[in-house]
Amino acid sequence: MVLISHNMNDVFAVSDRIAALYLGQMVAQVKTTDITHAQVVELITAGRSGGLGLATDPGGNGDGPQPADSISGGVR
Repeated sequence: MVLISHNMNDVFAVSDRIAALYLGQMVAQVKTTDITHAQVVELITAGRSGGLGLATDPGGNGDGPQPADSISGGVR
């Protein structure tokens, strides 16, 4: 089942995993037990939360933000 919602209480009540989108791009997919309500909101509104989501250009090569690996939080 797929539930699309901005109501974090509903999402956390029924989900095993959460996928967060920012500007139409998936920025993280994690186990519900591994993330907080605040982190999900950060991912949705800013595209990142700590080590999850979009990372800044780690190589300094000017390519800009890159999607992070949803499992480890590292850059793909």
